[in-house]
Amino acid sequence: MASRQKVSKCGTLTTGPGSPGRAREGVVTGHLFKVTRERAGLTQQSLAEAIAVDVTTVQGWESGRRSLTAIPSAQFRQM
Repeated sequence: MASRQKVSKCGTLTTGPGSPGRAREGVVTGHLFKVTRERAGLTQQSLAEAIAVDVTTVQGWESGRRSLTAIPSAQFRQM
């Protein structure tokens, strides 16, 4: 049986089956969300205004305090 590769928190590839029931694709981490926002040339404030949320919500997503499942994918694609 082939093992799956995944990227660990430090950015290295590891092998293993992963957690059963946990999504393997389409997961956006707070760090990825922040990098995407920065590459789009947006501040936390300007992004919050563009998607009609409070700036503390954006801060929570980026820090991991708030789940990114709270943001509709259509709003994420607007970035």
